[in-house]
Amino acid sequence: MSSPARTLLRLAAAASLIARGAHAVEPGTPGDSIGVVVHGCGTSLREVRELPDRLGVELAPHRFELGTAAPLVELGTSCTAVESVTFRDEATTRTRSVSLDDVAPALRPVALAVLTAEFLRSIWASPGATQARDSAPLPVSGDAVTAANVTAPTTEAQAPATAPPAANAAVPPSTKKTESPAAPATAPTADRGGGRSTPPAGAGLSIGAGGMMRYFTRPSTLLAGGELVADTPHFFVALNVVVGANSDRLGRVTLGVAAAAFGGRLPIFELNRATLSAVGVGELGYTWATASAPRAEIDSSSTGNFFASLTAGPELLLSLAHAFDLLLDTRIGVSRGLRITGDQRDIAATQGFTICSTAQVRYTF
Repeated sequence: MSSPARTLLRLAAAASLIARGAHAVEPGTPGDSIGVVVHGCGTSLREVRELPDRLGVELAPHRFELGTAAPLVELGTSCTAVESVTFRDEATTRTRSVSLDDVAPALRPVALAVLTAEFLRSIWASPGATQARDSAPLPVSGDAVTAANVTAPTTEAQAPATAPPAANAAVPPSTKKTESPAAPATAPTADRGGGRSTPPAGAGLSIGAGGMMRYFTRPSTLLAGGELVADTPHFFVALNVVVGANSDRLGRVTLGVAAAAFGGRLPIFELNRATLSAVGVGELGYTWATASAPRAEIDSSSTGNFFASLTAGPELLLSLAHAFDLLLDTRIGVSRGLRITGDQRDIAATQGFTICSTAQVRYTF
């Protein structure tokens, strides 16, 4: 082969290597969308729901949206925590394990966003140097990431810019020495979030309120009222009260139900900001009825009884803004309560086959 031909061949090979490196460093042009996918049952965790928006701020001008097209950020979750972060594009797949158990729940969204952003910057800045290091999951301290974000965000943001060039030199040991002592020294302050005691890992407590309707068949009875609820990603407790009145030629019957509810949910399907789940609820409480008659010869009085019900059905969660969610559910089941009769026929009831619907707004702490 002639010398000019060899020179052209070498130039072509060098151009190919440069193009591959540029593709790995930058996933598309600035402003391109990077997909975010969640695997596991932790889709309702606050840190998971807020990650696309927070990454958009950390890594602007890139946008992060729920989707499955490469390049892609994948979150591996359990029902109570994020376990791993994976980046995929057409050329490579990198995974890093995550542990936020030592981070206060209020700080986990920030910690996960900072950890993921630094992970992506390290891949894009030096894909060759991180190939061996990130091919297997590595434990990452949520404490250290949170502390660095709270106490020294400028230093954290500059770390990937200085670490990759020293990948083949003797500098990494000294870099690790300067970073590692700083995290434990400040972690306790960040973890406690201003002196508040740390809830169990994956708590994600929500408080909500809304309207409720109960319908009982045979005879047809409709009651309406409200409900207060304390909610975690998979379990909740609530207090509710509903009342209603049925009119009959014999008089007017006012009924009511006050109950405490205990329930659980199983996420089934998630699309963008909507999550469909199956819920099951058991309730215990008290039901009462008061009758009034237009004629004195009709005997009317009040009565009460123990109330219990078991219901199940679908629940739809819609993320509104920041930490607010709208929940809609409809459940069917059976109940034990009161049956009101007069003139040898049924007038109203709070027992038998029942349908219950709620609409609530909840805030996640």
